[in-house]
Amino acid sequence: RTVPGVGHATVVYSRSITPATLTGGPVDDHIPVGTGFDRLAAADPDAVALYAPDGPVTRAELAAASNRAAHEFAAHGVGQDDLVTIGLANGAAFYAAVLGVWKLG
Repeated sequence: RTVPGVGHATVVYSRSITPATLTGGPVDDHIPVGTGFDRLAAADPDAVALYAPDGPVTRAELAAASNRAAHEFAAHGVGQDDLVTIGLANGAAFYAAVLGVWKLG
């Protein structure tokens, strides 16, 4: 299913995603969002994560973009519990930045 995004992106989600799906085994109620998404990307890298104005973005592409964003934020001193404001239009870059911040904690 898709949920219309605000602006120009549509996020794809599935009701079949459960904590066990994210962990690949026993349920872990304390899995970080970034880790869970990376596990989803590893399990099905070609699955569409979102539809952006310039086309669909796969889980693998979003995971890679969010990793680059996390490294860039970290290089500028962003760390766990820091407040980050993201001023991007709603699209693939926005979601990569958000996921990247979550990966930093």
